[in-house]
Amino acid sequence: MARAKKLKGDGSYREIGADKDGKPVYEVTISTGWNPLKRRYEKRTRRAHGTMAEVVRVRDELKAEVGAGIVRDADKETFHDFATEWLKLREADGSLSKSTISINRRCLGVLFEYMGTWRLKDVKAANVDSVYGCIREDRGYSGSTMKQIHITLNLMMKKAVEYGYVASNPIELVQKPKPGKSERRSLDPQQAARLSAGLREEWAGVLGRFETALSSGEMAGRRRVPDMRALSCVVAVRLIAATGMRRGEACGLSWGCVELGEGREALRVVSSLTPDGELTEPKTNAGIRPVAIDGATADMLREWREMQRAALASLGIIQGTATPVCSCSTGAHLSPRELDRWWGAFRKSVGLDGWVLHELRHTQATLLLAEGVDVKTVAARLGHSSPSVTLNMYAHAMPEVDRNAAQAMGDILAGCRDGKGVLKIA
Repeated sequence: MARAKKLKGDGSYREIGADKDGKPVYEVTISTGWNPLKRRYEKRTRRAHGTMAEVVRVRDELKAEVGAGIVRDADKETFHDFATEWLKLREADGSLSKSTISINRRCLGVLFEYMGTWRLKDVKAANVDSVYGCIREDRGYSGSTMKQIHITLNLMMKKAVEYGYVASNPIELVQKPKPGKSERRSLDPQQAARLSAGLREEWAGVLGRFETALSSGEMAGRRRVPDMRALSCVVAVRLIAATGMRRGEACGLSWGCVELGEGREALRVVSSLTPDGELTEPKTNAGIRPVAIDGATADMLREWREMQRAALASLGIIQGTATPVCSCSTGAHLSPRELDRWWGAFRKSVGLDGWVLHELRHTQATLLLAEGVDVKTVAARLGHSSPSVTLNMYAHAMPEVDRNAAQAMGDILAGCRDGKGVLKIA
C-alpha cells in the first residue's frame, strides 16, 4: 500500500488502486481536530478518481464540510450513542455535582427505552411530544419528574447542535412540562403528638438493646454497630419534626454544629447531604442558619452523643466535631436513602402510612404559624430566603390571623376603633 503524501495547504492523499477504467483511485484525508465528545483526534476521508486536480477538489470539499460544521456519519449517529458520550463528557467536566449527573443518568435511562435506537437526526418536536405522553401514561410520572427529563434532553440536544450533528435543537419547540401543584400536607397537633410518642418508644426499645450490647463487650472487634443506624434514624426524624430541617440537612449535621450548653441549645445548619452521599452547601445564604431546639430534643442529643461516642470507640473511631450526628452502622453519614427506608417502615406503627419526611417540615411551618409565631421567625427556622416565600407557601395556616384582621376592620367601620388600633369606650 502506498504511503500517504502531503497536499499543499492541508490534508494528505495516497493511491489505493485503480478503477475499472484503469484510472488511479486516491484516498484523500484531512484532520477534523479534537472531538471532545469522543475524546480523540479525528480525520475525514473520501475517495478521488483520476487526476491530482480531482484530489485537490475532493480535499477542498472535505474542508468546506468541516468548516460548515457538517459531521461525518451524523446520519448514522443514534440517540443512545450520542447521549452516552455526552454524559461521559459531563462527568469528566468535574464542575457538576454528583446529584446533577445522577439525575441526568436516570432521565436518559428512561429516554433510552423509548428513543434509544432513533437516529439523532430523527429527534423531532412532534416525536418528542409523543414520547412524553407515553412516559406519563406508562410510568405515571409527576410534572416535576417530566420537567427534569425535558431539561436533560434539551441540554443534550443543544450540545448536538454545537458539535454539528443536527442543524437545530427541536426540543426548543417542545413545551416544557410544568410541575404539578402538590398538596402540602401537615400533621395536626394530635398526629404530631402521636409521632413524638412513637419516636420515644422506638428510642427506648433500641437504646436498651444497644446499651446491653455495649456493656457486654459484644461490639469489640466488629466493623459495624447495627443499632447505631436505627438510633440515628430516630434522632434524624426528631430533628426534622422539631426544627423543620430538610432531610439532607439532618443527615449532613455534624457535632461541631450542635450547641448543648444549658440555655443555649441550638443547631447551626451549614451543609446538606445529597442522596448520592455528597456534602453540599445550602443554595442561598438564608440556608446557613442557627436553629434553636427544645429541651426534650436537646436531652435526646446529649444522651445520643454519649452512646454514639462509646459505639464509635468500639470501631476504633474517635468522635469529634466533624463526626456526623446521624451515622450509619460504620460511623459514616447516614444516607438520606437509608433514612427514607427506615421511615417507610416506622411510619406505619404510628398511623402515618403514606406520609413522607418532607411533610414534617411542612408541619413545623403550619403549626407554628397557627400558634401565632411571626412569619419572619418561621422563615428563618426553615431557611427561606424571604418571609414572602413562607407566606406564599403557608398563608393557609394562618386562619386566626385572618379572622382577627376581619374583626379589626369591622370594628373600624363600626366606629369602635379610632383607626390606630385603640378601642373606643362608650
